[in-house]
Amino acid sequence: MRLKKIEISYFENKLYNFIWDGQKLHKHFEILSFDSDLNVELETSGYSDIKNAVFFNIKSNISYLTQYNLSGVYYNCIKTA
Repeated sequence: MRLKKIEISYFENKLYNFIWDGQKLHKHFEILSFDSDLNVELETSGYSDIKNAVFFNIKSNISYLTQYNLSGVYYNCIKTA
């Protein structure tokens, strides 16, 4: 099954929602960095083994979802109100 929709809601370094095809995952992710241009980098929280961590980056309306040392997937992003 292919991922259809990711919804993210955050303000500065506080992640409020991370919804992946309707599944709420915000308690499993944390913000690593953000800037005023709405670029943000998230990672799964609580992993001491980097090989199991998942990373999600958004920059200029393009996002990239990857796991350490594996090829990732690009997504188009749309900012909503």
